Formats: sequence, C-alpha cells, structure tokens
Amino acid sequence: MNKPGQLFLGTVIGSLLSFNAFAGDDNHKHDFSKSVSEFHDVLSPLWHADKDPKRQENTCKAIGAMKEKASHIEHSEKLVAALDNLKTQCAASKEDFEKSFSALHDEFHALKEVAKKHG
Repeated sequence: MNKPGQLFLGTVIGSLLSFNAFAGDDNHKHDFSKSVSEFHDVLSPLWHADKDPKRQENTCKAIGAMKEKASHIEHSEKLVAALDNLKTQCAASKEDFEKSFSALHDEFHALKEVAKKHG
C-alpha cells in the first residue's frame, strides 16, 4: 500500500477506535436522581440512535416504559404530556414524529433542572 493509502487507513482506524472508546465508556455518569436516571436509561439510546424508521418504531414501542418511569419522577406533568403528544405522532410523518420527540427531549432536560432545584 502506498503512503497516502496507509495514512488514510490509519486515520480511519484511529477515528473508529476513538469513537468506540468514547461510545463504550461505562464510566459516563450523570448526577440524576434514581427515577430520573431510570427514565434517562430508556430515553438516551433512543434519542442517540440513527434517525431512521427503526428509531421511530423503537421509540413508539418504548412510550409505555417511559411513561411508567416518568410516573416516579416528581414534577413530571409536562414530561408525561410530551410523551402523550409523542404517542399521537407515532403514526404521523417522520417530520412530525421528530418534532414531538425533540419536544420530549427538551422537556426531559427542563425537568432535570427542576429536579436539581427541588432535589
């Protein structure tokens, strides 16, 4: 292999190894309460998944689990309302689903701040 090819291959392999090291970091922790952390554990892999039809399908399937987790979080009324809205968008277009999913994600981040203040 020539030097430009070796450089390219080395760059690709190095990038993939760096990404895998970061993505697989089991020490990645948040300062959440137990109930917020349990909700996050369901939401996070869905939110960070590739934006493809499977993401929408998996997220819609997980709404019941997210609602159950949200029911254990204080001040979660807006989060539950966002979940209800997302559920109605599951059969909608990808664009409508993504807007509702983004609103749910934003509501989760807002709730984290409320939980810290009341925590």
